[in-house]
Amino acid sequence: MGQVLRPLDRCHRPTPHQSLPHTKGGQEPPSQDGQPTHRKKTLGPGQTIAQIAALWSAQGRSQNHQTVAKEAAREFGHLAPAQITPLLVGALVASWKKRLAHNTVSNYTGKLQQFLGVLHNFGAPLIHTPKVAPERPRTTVATGDELARLFASPPAWMRLYLLFYFQCGMRRAETLRVTPRSWNREHHTAIIQVKGGGLRTALLTPEAEALMEGCGNQDPDTSFIDALHGRHITPAGLNKAWQRHRDLCGVNPHVHAHDLRRTAATIVHHATHDLRAAQQLLGHKNLTSTLSYLAPMAPEDARKYQELLRFDKFHTKEVQ
Repeated sequence: MGQVLRPLDRCHRPTPHQSLPHTKGGQEPPSQDGQPTHRKKTLGPGQTIAQIAALWSAQGRSQNHQTVAKEAAREFGHLAPAQITPLLVGALVASWKKRLAHNTVSNYTGKLQQFLGVLHNFGAPLIHTPKVAPERPRTTVATGDELARLFASPPAWMRLYLLFYFQCGMRRAETLRVTPRSWNREHHTAIIQVKGGGLRTALLTPEAEALMEGCGNQDPDTSFIDALHGRHITPAGLNKAWQRHRDLCGVNPHVHAHDLRRTAATIVHHATHDLRAAQQLLGHKNLTSTLSYLAPMAPEDARKYQELLRFDKFHTKEVQ
């Protein structure tokens, strides 16, 4: 059942909130002809920020909208819109900066500004979120020599982690979601949960599946990386282990594990000249995400294409 947000303004004040009669199963009471009614609730005076956030997030919003609404409700949802202050908003953004990636904070602050606009219509002061400009896309990739050193002699669990990243295009958290239950041996795929809560079918390579087979019989919901590692390891633990392995291999310290995804996608795109191939490897729904993900063309490659634009390569037909 949809619910409508009605702002407080000089021309219109919302009617008081009317709760629907209690019915079994949370359904609306039937009308006189026996059919269920579809009346819409409205927000009236005295509503809290949490109540407004719940309606705002439910009206066809994205996952980021819903997350921001939940965060706002948790931090200051008990307040009325008129009680919100720039200090409270700044504290919420500061907490994001401590635990989230920069571009995620940039995205969240944009959604928070939209929500603050809604609150302003309900009597909140006009507040602007701190500016958090998105970072330019990373362009770092691993060289062929660095890849050779990384894959030379890591432990089995680290090799599988690197293969999931490089050959299967997974993210860090996704590598820990490949379990016997998610693995389809017949199709050489794994169905895993991805960022945002959706599901993705990742293609597995023979090298990765050989390591997975080596785990033998195990708990169907224990990740293969945990099984090879001998105990559970968190995403943060994986990151620290990656950093130690990278440093031992003498690899550029600016290369992150996530850059292996970018390296692989760039290699695939340069080999196939097909963005869809890189998109499938990375599991992106939006091709625009893939475009921003690929490393820029190397200067020597760009110069090769510049040769195609030389004027002396073009000849006009002689006029007869």
